[in-house]
Amino acid sequence: MTKTRLLIVSLSLALAAVLTYGVTAQPAAPAKPAATAKPAAAAKPAHVAELGSTTTPLQTGAPNVPQPPAKTTKVIRAAELSSKTYLETEADVDAYVAKLKTALLAAVHAGQIARIQ
Repeated sequence: MTKTRLLIVSLSLALAAVLTYGVTAQPAAPAKPAATAKPAAAAKPAHVAELGSTTTPLQTGAPNVPQPPAKTTKVIRAAELSSKTYLETEADVDAYVAKLKTALLAAVHAGQIARIQ
């Protein structure tokens, strides 16, 4: 190919990259002498995403850690804990709160989620 044709192809590829990824061309770094070139082991790892890349990041962590079992919900009907329609004395309130606390703690100690209705 001629130099003019190579320049046209290079410019069209650069324009396509800008339109597709919104990436502008970076100026090329000056060539380094061969004596100061980095060894191949120092090259960028394959999992590093480049600008405009659509790859997903790698998952890290311990995938074989067991998930805790899902808890069941225990519905506690607060109105059923008292035989009275109204709480009139401090003793009535204490008795009601004691029954409610017992029911809530029983659900929590059984590994359930307590829900009050």
